[in-house]
Amino acid sequence: MTKGNPAWKAGGASPNPSGRPPGPTAPTLILKDAYLMAAKIAGGGGDDGLVNYLVERAREHPVAFLSGLSRIIPIEVEAKGDGRIVIEVIQRFDTPGEDAKLIEHKANGHANGNGKDEVAE
Repeated sequence: MTKGNPAWKAGGASPNPSGRPPGPTAPTLILKDAYLMAAKIAGGGGDDGLVNYLVERAREHPVAFLSGLSRIIPIEVEAKGDGRIVIEVIQRFDTPGEDAKLIEHKANGHANGNGKDEVAE
């Protein structure tokens, strides 16, 4: 039994010197489109169907959602500046009289830099 491409001889020129072109194959693209279409329909269809579906998954299965999200966020980020990141969170409180608490976080993920978060007054 012969292994590999019978047109190629050991030590000879490759029958396909440029190799397979980069990027996904047609079946992969078709499957991706089918998944996106199914998620859009499951989310109620329309322009917001896919977003609605992902929001529902994020609420029901946050760990799995974050795992998927981490796969589409770039691994390397080129940042310029002093290294500070400012994040402004605006949250609506449904419970009357409930006060917001501001927690300041530093780059290492902790408010005071030693692993213990402090609530700002």
